Amino acid sequence: MKKYIALLRGINVGGNNKISMQQLKEAFRQAGFTDARTYINSGNVIFSGNDSEDALQAVCEALISEQFGLGISVTIISAEELSNALDHAPEWWNIPNGAKHNAIFVIPPATAEDVCTEVGEIKP
Repeated sequence: MKKYIALLRGINVGGNNKISMQQLKEAFRQAGFTDARTYINSGNVIFSGNDSEDALQAVCEALISEQFGLGISVTIISAEELSNALDHAPEWWNIPNGAKHNAIFVIPPATAEDVCTEVGEIKP
């Protein structure tokens, strides 16, 4: 079994699309995912499964629609993929220097170009 992270778009943001993390974790467990746990009130779920990322995405989106009545976009990344990205972060990443560093996960239908347009020019 492989470990994955489900990133749910727009959950519990500004009082919208509210989902209890306990109920979300239980819904993942009832769907047959093992080791399901949530991270803070973010709508992110860490779990283990055997299917491909595309198959898991479809299952998770259907699960959220059926259990919570929300049409939420979900992106699935493997723990291995996330670890690899962090291993290749710039040397200055996460060094306490008074600056705030953010990681942005682009969840379809948004594109990286959309995000860059919204964020604007990178500030030194």
